[in-house]
Amino acid sequence: MKRVLTLTTIVLLLGLVPHAMAQETATVTGTVTDATGALIPGAEVTATNNNTGITSLGISGETGSYTLQGLQPGPYSIVSSLPGFSDATIEVNLTGNQTFRFNFELQVGAVATAVEVVSDADALLATTGASVGDALPEEEIVALPLGTRDVFDLLSTTAGLVRRDGGDDGSNFAGQRVSSVNTTRDGVPVSDGRYLDWNGAFSATYSSPDLVEEVQVSVGTVDAASGRGSSQVRLQTRSGTNEFHGALFYGTNNSALNANTFFQNLNGQEKNWTNRNQFGGRIGGPIIRNKAFFFVLIDEQRYKTRANVTGQVWTQQALAGNFRYWPGVENDHALGGANASVDRNGNPIQPAGATGPLQSFHLFNDVQNRHRGTGPSSNAFIKETFRRMPVANNFTVGDGLN
Repeated sequence: MKRVLTLTTIVLLLGLVPHAMAQETATVTGTVTDATGALIPGAEVTATNNNTGITSLGISGETGSYTLQGLQPGPYSIVSSLPGFSDATIEVNLTGNQTFRFNFELQVGAVATAVEVVSDADALLATTGASVGDALPEEEIVALPLGTRDVFDLLSTTAGLVRRDGGDDGSNFAGQRVSSVNTTRDGVPVSDGRYLDWNGAFSATYSSPDLVEEVQVSVGTVDAASGRGSSQVRLQTRSGTNEFHGALFYGTNNSALNANTFFQNLNGQEKNWTNRNQFGGRIGGPIIRNKAFFFVLIDEQRYKTRANVTGQVWTQQALAGNFRYWPGVENDHALGGANASVDRNGNPIQPAGATGPLQSFHLFNDVQNRHRGTGPSSNAFIKETFRRMPVANNFTVGDGLN
């Protein structure tokens, strides 16, 4: 039993340490003055995380300045106090990898005063850093609709970002290529390393809205502390708090409720069959209040799909070795315009520029080549391929005739 408990403790610690090392933290800085504007040294500045109860203490120096570093992102109550002066309090939401500046002004007296300064996460991006961008807090991540339950689908809701399907084609961050963007989660790069030359902004790691607490998007200048890239996408994951919180979720995408596409309707094809079910739950809470916490997420997905695919096959004439063509033109399929060599049903039609009637040649009878033989290959694989090849029923690809 002792050995099992020891092993469990080691595994738990190994799971906690990387998260703690990778955590992107916030900094609060500023000055403390009295009502006349004189700088006050020796004042205590205490930041308390409202979710976890963890506190950080700082003392103003000779110049009245203070700095609190290594603050986990979240809502904070920050109090400045000094004997003989009333306490001053601010309420603020801190985000990861940002510096928030606030200057306290203490009033002489014994009665505490509260200065309510509730600041949104996106406002903090422009406090002391050079980064220009926006932030999506937890409320927006949970509330905004997500068809695939991937928070990266929310990036295009931020100002200065254009995202279109097809990778780098038309996608940009304030006019910059997405390959200039670095994506991190809790400070660890999760960009798609294989295709980083064009896919930098879009992570190879799926990010559930029940895993991510905040998304920051910097579309312009990026502070040097943020590392690689002229733009940044930073994800902050959830963690446990002093209160138990959890949620259950279920989402489905079923083709029975979807509309058909334009081109499948045009060709008389049935709509693609899709069945995606996403389900799970999360829970977080205290292990030891104000000291240790836990967070667990179970995120399951069952995804099945079938699609109508147009593949090129040989016509029955071509399988027999008889190839057809209209002389004088480049033969094209049923959607080839003036050079179309067949109609939608595969019947030959003479293109406008054809110099004669439909021609044909037999690959084995008319082409003299002693190495070719007198018929199709007798190889077992080739014979089975021909046997399995379906009959052509769509003449909008290939040359239509063969």
